[in-house]
Amino acid sequence: MSVRKLGGSRRAPRPWDKVWAQRAGRQAEPARRGLEPPKRRPPVNVDGAQRTAAAPPELDHLNPLVPPEVQRRTLSAIVERVREVALQGRRPVVELDLDLTALMPNERTEAALLALGHRHRVPELLEPHALPLLPGYTIEAWADFLEATGLGAKYPALRGVHSLDSSLYWDEAALHTDRVTPGLRGFVERVRQAGGRVVFNSGRWQATAEASSRQSFAAAGLTDVDLLIGNPGYSDAENKRRREAEIRARFGEVVAVIDDRKSNRDAIVSSLEPGVLSVAIALPGYSAAPDAKSGEHRISTFEL
Repeated sequence: MSVRKLGGSRRAPRPWDKVWAQRAGRQAEPARRGLEPPKRRPPVNVDGAQRTAAAPPELDHLNPLVPPEVQRRTLSAIVERVREVALQGRRPVVELDLDLTALMPNERTEAALLALGHRHRVPELLEPHALPLLPGYTIEAWADFLEATGLGAKYPALRGVHSLDSSLYWDEAALHTDRVTPGLRGFVERVRQAGGRVVFNSGRWQATAEASSRQSFAAAGLTDVDLLIGNPGYSDAENKRRREAEIRARFGEVVAVIDDRKSNRDAIVSSLEPGVLSVAIALPGYSAAPDAKSGEHRISTFEL
């Protein structure tokens, strides 16, 4: 299989091209950084949906910021809230972000780190698959990554990077490589069975963003998702807040918001009626913003 090029039809090789070349034609990545349960347990698919009905999943692969009991309590509270609102004859909605929430950008993140490693001459970033964790792309998550790995103290130039927001992380040609967060498909189905629906609200702006996002969902068996996507130039938080009227008109009443960025959740919740659950998420194997370390409602995956 040929490897998709990140630029035009003719260009000189770039250092990070080997990230794509090494994975051309490959299925979901094997276990690393705790992203998948240990091999001693029965295998699961990429969204964690294939579980035996008799036993709940072991959740020792979660981000250590989120204890398993906190995740189970949070997800159960969301589904129960959906059920309560549905029984009142209303249309409950659970609103989800894409990047670092519903979708795991492993390959994009590694490619961005590889490029930074060459630019700043940081050998540890030239082997991103060997790092103990990956950074989220936000300012807060990048700072957490530098502190957790010690790279910020060792290479002061990395502190000036501030985040991956303006890096190769957002390369349009790589959006399709994202995979769904474990348990997402099962969570969408639980919400549906409780009488609600999941709506994905994203500020991805690239021309192919919707098609690439739907491709990632389809790979996990989610072929008919409610997806609002795009950004005409607002901040991520303002962009999402402005969509709330459309979500209410088209889909129903938002009862829970799950997003890795507190600023996004705060903007959305402030525009809604009281009682909406604001849920932080810290993906397995990733750094996270400080608010994911505490708070009543937190998850790492969607596995219940």
